[in-house]
Amino acid sequence: MTSLFSEFYAFLQDRYDKKIEQKDLKWLDDPQASRLHELAKNRVFRPNGELYFEIFPRWDAFIQLMQEIKKLATPARKKLLITCRNSKSAREILMLLKKSPIEILEMQYRRQILRPDSGEEVSDEESYAKIDELEIFLSVYDHQPAFGVETLIYDMRPDFVIVYEINLKTIR
Repeated sequence: MTSLFSEFYAFLQDRYDKKIEQKDLKWLDDPQASRLHELAKNRVFRPNGELYFEIFPRWDAFIQLMQEIKKLATPARKKLLITCRNSKSAREILMLLKKSPIEILEMQYRRQILRPDSGEEVSDEESYAKIDELEIFLSVYDHQPAFGVETLIYDMRPDFVIVYEINLKTIR
């Protein structure tokens, strides 16, 4: 895996060097552009050249919240409703329920190099998960009116609710 990252970085560095030589992008020769390149490289690669992934703050908060909810869940209090904006976010949530953030970032890194996101929709079967005692229902409100979430909450009567992305209609 590290060799793939090293090859990719070498490819980018070679391309960067060629662009400067050809003077296609004169701004790349600017000291500030070089500093920006170094800062970006240092955020992605450790001093030994190993790739480093930063976990998104939202993912970290979601994982902590899920751990807290799992501790509070009992056979009597086990329903969790998670609402999100679109299928992309729903995929993100489903992956976070099954894999660690580092595994997801590595998978996304490989996928984005090899092929772009397919933009697949989340099926009804994927909208339900069970982890330990917790029953998790995922609701995507992309094209759903606000009253759809209200009806879902009334019918389901969840013990916990996570609004993954802020939607004022959902909150009202």
